[in-house]
Amino acid sequence: MKLTGLFLSLVLAAQISQARLLDSKVVLKASELKGQTYFSLMKEKVKPELDAFATDGFSPVSGHEAVGVLENVGKKVSSGVMRAAKDRDTLAAVANALNGEMVTFYDLPAAIAKVDRGVSRYDLTTYLALASGAGVAIEIDENNTFYNVNYGTGAVEKDEMTGRSFSETPLHRADDISDKSYLKGLEDLVAGEVFQKDFFSVVMQGLVNSDFSGYKKLSDLGQSVATDFFAIYTAEQDRHLMANLRNHAWDVALLEVTLISSLHGGQEKIALLVQGEMKDVVLNQVRCGQSDGKTRDASLIDYWQFTTNPDPKSCGRSGINITKRDFRALGLAISKYEREHNPELVANVERHFTGRKNANVFAGLSAYLISYDAPRAMGREGQQLVKDVLAFLEQVHADANEITQATH
Repeated sequence: MKLTGLFLSLVLAAQISQARLLDSKVVLKASELKGQTYFSLMKEKVKPELDAFATDGFSPVSGHEAVGVLENVGKKVSSGVMRAAKDRDTLAAVANALNGEMVTFYDLPAAIAKVDRGVSRYDLTTYLALASGAGVAIEIDENNTFYNVNYGTGAVEKDEMTGRSFSETPLHRADDISDKSYLKGLEDLVAGEVFQKDFFSVVMQGLVNSDFSGYKKLSDLGQSVATDFFAIYTAEQDRHLMANLRNHAWDVALLEVTLISSLHGGQEKIALLVQGEMKDVVLNQVRCGQSDGKTRDASLIDYWQFTTNPDPKSCGRSGINITKRDFRALGLAISKYEREHNPELVANVERHFTGRKNANVFAGLSAYLISYDAPRAMGREGQQLVKDVLAFLEQVHADANEITQATH
């Protein structure tokens, strides 16, 4: 399906004629973005536009349109909306009551409650923003688009917990992608003997030059995983920028784990570094730092964890960054091995961020790319950086089993 704008020309149910939703507020086409780093794109364009929605607001779509959009979102989203609104008639009634009013996501929950206190106002806030096109869409091509809605500016307490990004790919309709589902897709993609050079190239070219032209080389799975990555990365980077890069480095965690997956793709059996020990069998995850004692094979999903903080107010929190100590230790172990066995490959990567050298190549790279000091545009140096990183990752993939053994 081709999207010509943010949520335009969405396919409605069979009984509902195709309708044009509200004119898109902001649509960024990948073909027009090339030439600047993704960090610059976020800082100069995406975050300011999202901030404007937070302060200026939007007018929700009609009930007919709100119900119609349910046919073009993933099951996770549509099921969540139906739990929140009880039924489609109620969803339509709420949307119709608010249609024509200007609301921000800060005051929309209260506005929904005034219409119907029986619905889950907070869940409906995000969906109404999504259905109304009230956000920023980045359209990579006719099959891959991700949408960002309902973000705070960072000026209000807990704004970093706001916002959602929805990813539409050849494998799924616009859906709310989680860390877990992304990591599962990433594992499916990288598993096997072949190094996924085209995928890692798309990730690096996107970050270094906002260049997504490599998508045409990817399989449907590769495209889906790449789009899911950029959807989550955009969300996490917006939150990181809310904190002026002082806190909430969730984009950093996502990037480093994604690049480290080059090691796992080359392992005979996936093994992760857990509390200083490489393990291919792990305990089941449960909330509040406890386990049921059952074990299973390790998976990339294990980079996502619940916090071990037993405080009931905190123990439901989860994310990739919670495993930071482990993936940073593994990144250091990989870097140490390659520094000893292939020093020229490490030196080629590190020459791009002289003065920022880090014993952990992955951490050094993320610190360079996600920084106010990084150049706005990297030009030829950026292209060389991509080549050098790809050569390094390909060697990591080839050395995966040796590195795993050396890290035991």
